[in-house]
Amino acid sequence: MSGLTSVTEGAALSHPRPELLGVTALRGLAGLAVVASTVGVWRGAPGYLQDLVEVTASVAAVFFFVLSAFVLTYNYPGLSYASGRRVLGRYAAARVARIVPLYLVVGLVVLLLGELNGSDWVRAVWSDQTWFVAALVLFYVAFPLLNRPLSFVLARLPSLSWPAPAFLVRIGVIGYPLFLLQTLVIHGFGPVHAGTLSNALLALCWIGLTVLIAEGAHRYVGVPARRAVLEIARRIDRRSPAR
Repeated sequence: MSGLTSVTEGAALSHPRPELLGVTALRGLAGLAVVASTVGVWRGAPGYLQDLVEVTASVAAVFFFVLSAFVLTYNYPGLSYASGRRVLGRYAAARVARIVPLYLVVGLVVLLLGELNGSDWVRAVWSDQTWFVAALVLFYVAFPLLNRPLSFVLARLPSLSWPAPAFLVRIGVIGYPLFLLQTLVIHGFGPVHAGTLSNALLALCWIGLTVLIAEGAHRYVGVPARRAVLEIARRIDRRSPAR
């Protein structure tokens, strides 16, 4: 769930390589597909439409991993377990800063709300997110082993940079908090079950609210926490002997 965008687009850090805003926009599109499938308004729709939404959400989740693989390959050319402790340490610190602080903060909120709603509520709201983050951590660990074949594939792809709608880029930037929060907001506080016009409008309101909350979580929790973790990692790195 890593994107490559500039600080002006909301990223925590600047990047030395050209921006891939088109890739970030694809992540935004996938994020919207996952959120839309969570609303539940599709349960009152015809069976074929329900199946289409379910398949789209499943493909979107896998697409997140595909995008992460190629963006990491783009950001860390040549990274392997032979790169040395310092390089691997910087990579690990960047990955921890990316996913852990926000996951812990949102998870704490879920647990506190679970005291009011019960353990089944916590499981329904937080199980998919926990599985996804665990799978993402395993992928981050495996990435230095996969980087060479991924680089081979990436080098043979056409240009990954193309004009992208600004709103999709922005949603792509907040894709990770959007994924963490979408079940909490929509399922946790009021899923929409019937496919009427009024409920469809309500579903759009829920999606909009989820995007706004994710934007706040990214701006006021995710980015500051990420910068703080990376600053701590830089201080430790400067004190460590080079190897």
